[in-house]
Amino acid sequence: MRLLKLSFIVSAAVAILAGIGCGHKGPSAAETAQALEQNFKAAEPATRQEVAAATAAINAATTGDVEAQRLHYIEAVRPMANVVARGNLSREQVQAVHKVYLQVHQAAKQKLANQLYKAGVRP
Repeated sequence: MRLLKLSFIVSAAVAILAGIGCGHKGPSAAETAQALEQNFKAAEPATRQEVAAATAAINAATTGDVEAQRLHYIEAVRPMANVVARGNLSREQVQAVHKVYLQVHQAAKQKLANQLYKAGVRP
């Protein structure tokens, strides 16, 4: 169980770093929410409840300013961390969870870009 968690975290980190390196934008919020709903529809009720909370946060992150979006994405990570901690995820479910983490990374990257722009740093 512990090895599975560690493996997931390492693979998520590698994928995020690879996304940074190649300029990959990652999945859209709609794609992420759809992947979660589709891949966890047959899960246990407690897991479905966690996924529903994450999906609601992801959908809420499509509106508002960058800071509000970032906070919504962070709200999406918490329940998904609980899902990962329970273990027994299929490959598709792991990929759906990974999309959530990519969304959070995108939001953080956008906030940093906005802060740099406001500080006068231009490409």
